[in-house]
Amino acid sequence: DHSCGSFFGFSATPPKPRYISSLEGTMSPSPKVKISITASHDGGNIEVISQTEPEISTSGRTAKCTVTVHVKPDVYTELEKIAHMQYFSFRAFVSGLPSSTTTTGGENERAEDANGEGGDDDDDGIKFLAVRYVVANAHAVSYPDAWPGTTVCYTSGGLEPGDDASWRRNLGTKYVDGKLTWSQIHAVNG
Repeated sequence: DHSCGSFFGFSATPPKPRYISSLEGTMSPSPKVKISITASHDGGNIEVISQTEPEISTSGRTAKCTVTVHVKPDVYTELEKIAHMQYFSFRAFVSGLPSSTTTTGGENERAEDANGEGGDDDDDGIKFLAVRYVVANAHAVSYPDAWPGTTVCYTSGGLEPGDDASWRRNLGTKYVDGKLTWSQIHAVNG
């Protein structure tokens, strides 16, 4: 499989590459659709806390779920006597969606289709997986004052050098009650 999934992340400065063990969580919104969350890439820095069971829309065209993660602290530094914690990065892989659907978008993109309206009604099954992501420990980072007004960045492309044009900002990112949240509509496998 050559698909790379969707990457999410925030950093005030570019993350330093480092290796961490694989962290994965998988849930299945239907027998056909699955999402896997991992931080097993260079710079991956989350711990999966939970994933809810999906709610399938009455039209059967969309499924909604929530993925809750924690930002992991960086390595403790002797100089500052602290393990800073701020940036995060993870991958979300979706499988089981029809291969004819071709976009992935933020909260407002393709909202009409994601709500079960419009689009091609000839195919049966779930067309979109709407995921609400929650960074539950955002209040505990080194500088929580950075979150108000923050936008999470995402890409459906790779992390290869020169692939900067595929990155987008999720303008629906919110920091409320100590949690950073955003919604993402996954409309393609990978």
